This record gives sequence, C-alpha cells and structure tokens, in this order.
Amino acid sequence: MFMHMNFKRIFLVLTASLMLAGIASAQQSKADKTVEFNPHWYVQLQGGAAYTLGETADFTKLLSPSAFLNVGYNFTPVTGVRVGLGGWQGKGYHVYEQTDYSFKFGQAYADLMFNLCNLFGGYNHKRLVSVVPFFGVGGYLGFENSQAGKLISYANEKMTLLWEPVTPFFAARAGALVDFRICDNFSINLEGNVNGIDDRFNSKDGDNIDWQFNALLGLTYRFGSTRPSKATAEELALADALAAAAAAQKAAQLAKDNAAKEIADAQKAADDRAAKAEADAKELARQLAEQMAAANAKPVVNVFFKLNSSVIQKEEKTKIDRVIAYLLTNPDAVVELVGYADKNTGTPRYNKGISERRAKAVAKYIREKGIEAKRIVTDHKGDTVQPFAVNDENRVVICTVD
Repeated sequence: MFMHMNFKRIFLVLTASLMLAGIASAQQSKADKTVEFNPHWYVQLQGGAAYTLGETADFTKLLSPSAFLNVGYNFTPVTGVRVGLGGWQGKGYHVYEQTDYSFKFGQAYADLMFNLCNLFGGYNHKRLVSVVPFFGVGGYLGFENSQAGKLISYANEKMTLLWEPVTPFFAARAGALVDFRICDNFSINLEGNVNGIDDRFNSKDGDNIDWQFNALLGLTYRFGSTRPSKATAEELALADALAAAAAAQKAAQLAKDNAAKEIADAQKAADDRAAKAEADAKELARQLAEQMAAANAKPVVNVFFKLNSSVIQKEEKTKIDRVIAYLLTNPDAVVELVGYADKNTGTPRYNKGISERRAKAVAKYIREKGIEAKRIVTDHKGDTVQPFAVNDENRVVICTVD
C-alpha cells in the first residue's frame, strides 16, 4: 500500500510541476497582434504507459502499454472539448499467489479542456508552452479477463467480481496536458491523467473504486488555429489613414510655409526697392541742394597761368564758367578780377604789365560769354602782392563776385 501512495504522490507532483512550468512560461513571448484566435478542430495521437493501482511493492509489474486517438475542438483561447478512443491492457496483482494478471480494455471519453496560459497570460499563438488541465467522463469496455478467473479467492483478497467475456465500466477522469509548440499547426504534448473506475475493473472486491493512471506522449495537429486579426487590420487601416492625414497636413504646412516665404521674399524685395528708391531720392535731393547751393553761392575762382603767359588754359576756362553761370543767374552781381605775377621771375615793371594782361584776358573771356563790361571790374598788382605761399601759384587772376 505504501508503494501505491508513493506512486500517486509522484504522479501528482509531476503533473503539478508540468502545470507550473507551463504557467511560468505564459508570459515569455509577446503576442503577434497581426493574427487572432480562430475556433478550430485538432487531432491527437498519444501513446505511453498505464498503471492500474494494485497491492504490490514493485509497481512496474502493473505497468502496461496504452494508446489513444483524440479529436478536439477549441471554442475559445481558454475552453475546448475533446473526445477520444483508446486503451490496450490493464493489470492486477494477486498478493497471495504473488502474481500479476492482465486483461484488455477499450476506453471512450469526453473531456472539458481549460488552457491556463491563455487564461492568465492572454492569447499568444506563438507561446512555446501551454498548460491545459481537463475533467471528463467516459466508459471502459473490458474483455479477455481469463487470467483473473484462474486465481483463487482468499479471505482478504476476494476475486468475487470476475467478469467475462465483455463488460462495460463507468469512469470519471481528470488530468493535465502540457503542450510544446513546434509550429502553428503541430505540437508535442505530455499528458498525465487519472481515471476512477468501477470497483469491478480489476475483478477484486475492494469496497472502493479502482484507479488507473496514464502517462502519455503525443502529437497534435491543429486545423486553422489562427486568422488575420480584424482588429489589427482596422488598426493598420486607421494608422494608414492617420499617416496619410499627417502627410497631407505636412504637405499643406509646407505649401503654406513656401507661400509665406514667397510673400516674405516679395515683401523684402519690395521693401529693398522702396529703401533704394528712398536712398536714391535723398541722394538726388542732396545733389540738387548742392547744385542749388553752388549756383546761389558767390564763387571765388583762382585762374592760374603758365610762366610768362597771359593765355587762359582750357582747364582754367571751366573755373571761369562757374563765375559766368552765377553772373547770368544773378544780373545784379559784379565780378572783380585782380591779376598777379610771381616775384621770383622778371622785373617789377614786367610783372606789373603781365599781371594787367592776365586780368584783361579773363575780363575779355567773360564779356564774350554775354556779361556786360560794366559788371566787370579789373585790377592788377604785379609782384607787389603775393597771395599764395607757393611762388608759381602767384601767376594768377583771382575772380571775386560781389
């Protein structure tokens, strides 16, 4: 009996450990939002070992092979149902004769499945490990029980529930399946389950139900477990619309900025032109003012001559023209012409004469331009007066308007 309890403890601990490992992995990978859960069918093929609880210290004597074929349907990421057929061989142990005996059985069942990882971690079709506990009911169909019929009943080991040739049994079952994802369609699973069966199952009258445990390795194939996410498609469409709106807004803002820049550039160009026109107008006004001032100012002109000459040079006539312009615009004005000679050249008498000729030459030029003689006063100083410190500059006629 001690070995029986140990086996049940080992079975329960192993099942709980697998469940905890799967739940711990529920958050390991992030869900792909481009797909969503699709209700789907699946098929499972499983094989492993069955252990029918019995009174022996060597529980391996009660191990027998088992195989199952399941068809299931997942309604939601959390809930589903599964029906299956299977069986193979069950065993019992006769303590007094210290021998085991075997019989055959078939099993049919229906299970209600719960995916704990999807329940606590949310649906994720790429999750590597999922834990799925289940509860169900079913029936056994026993046959070929001839070995038990050959054993003798004893006071504490009553072989009084013998059955032949084919006998049905009701069973309640529970267990957990740990699913390891290979790809979207295929996965490998480890399953542990326990079945509580009618006391007749092992042909012994034990006044309690018989127990059978299964440890199974299986392969699952899913039909269309995922589909494109409608919500994600809507989100993508919304994102595209928002991106298009943002692009349009950016283009509109760019066009607005360009238009504003063009307006600003045009305004700046207009302001520059206006500023230039204003500056040009001010410059013109300044020049006109200078010209008017020059025209209205009484000019004092120095007409220089070459050594021993009273001939007016061309560039000096330009100076005299300024005097003539003033006289023409001011008819009451009179010009005084005073001739000089440099002291370092010639004699005083000669210099007196050349200074006079120089004054008369300038007076003649002015008269020829239309100025009356009465408005021209001439004088000559010879070399008695030197108006300039530089000797050669004293060969001059100084024209003063009054």
